[in-house]
Parts: sequence; C-alpha cells; structure tokens
Amino acid sequence: MGFTVRGLPILQAQPGRVWWVGNSTTVLPGCVGGSDVNPGTYNRPLATIDFAVGKCVANQVDIIIVKPGHA
Repeated sequence: MGFTVRGLPILQAQPGRVWWVGNSTTVLPGCVGGSDVNPGTYNRPLATIDFAVGKCVANQVDIIIVKPGHA
C-alpha cells in the first residue's frame, strides 16, 4: 500500500495502517469533511486524533497523518 504527498509517492513498508485525520471546513473536490464514522482514508478522514489513536493496533507501526487545516 502506498500514498502520495504533494504528488510524490511514498511506499508504506511497515505492516500497519495509515489513518488520516482532518476536520477543516474547507475540503478538496471529491473529499468529505472529517468524521469519526469515516474510514480514515485521505478522502474520508477521521475527525479527531484521539479517535485515530484508538484505531491503531499495538506493535503494528500504524501511522496517523493530520491534514492541513486541522484544528
């Protein structure tokens, strides 16, 4: 599984998951605002860092990425 940051592909080499968090009121086309019922993807991020931490699995090296504009 991989993702891009500013168009640069980043490969995920660890077994964990990537959780996106963002609650900005401004969203890109095709994206929705952050909500803790979302799956935590780039286009459907979680709303809170605390909820993302709760989704992480111990010893799996999960990554939480906070989107710009998160408050």
